[in-house]
Amino acid sequence: VLVTAERRTESVQDVPISITAFTEDALADLGIVDIADLGQYTPNVNFGQVAGDQAQFAAFIRGVGSAEPSLVNDPKVGTYVDGIYISKVAGGLFDLVAAERVEILRGPQGTLFGRNTTGGAISVTSKRPSGEFGLEAMASAGNFNTQRYRVLLDLPKMGGLSAQVAANYHDTEGWADNNYEGPAYMTDQIQRDLGAEEN
Repeated sequence: VLVTAERRTESVQDVPISITAFTEDALADLGIVDIADLGQYTPNVNFGQVAGDQAQFAAFIRGVGSAEPSLVNDPKVGTYVDGIYISKVAGGLFDLVAAERVEILRGPQGTLFGRNTTGGAISVTSKRPSGEFGLEAMASAGNFNTQRYRVLLDLPKMGGLSAQVAANYHDTEGWADNNYEGPAYMTDQIQRDLGAEEN
């Protein structure tokens, strides 16, 4: 497996860093669909979502991390997509739609990745356009009426330009029902309770 953990392409066996790498095939074989799923297959790593928000990413590597949803706080585990830093936990929990490789580097990575990598770094590398026409499609279903669809379209090379288009759809009903009927219902209920006490 070739990785870029040290900002250059080399074999994962030659990198003097505690690293776990997932290729495109490995992601598909393990059924990994979003970045939080990676934590199930990586030692000393705990990934998940911030309580109460499905889009905020809580990442802990070797016990160092942050689940603080505030925009003024920086995460302790850096997430990078094609070398671009995702600076907040808000929006950090995303689907891996066209990932070629994902690398999880444990331990402080400030030398190569900069600030906010005290716990480690997550580096996602997207698949590059091939320059030839190609189409990939995936569909899956699960509990609670879960549906997931993904399409990846490679366009033919035009001049010196190659392009790739990806689309992803995910929907689920969840596991809880909200039976709250609004303030009017609550007011009626309170009035009935008060009337019962007076009688």
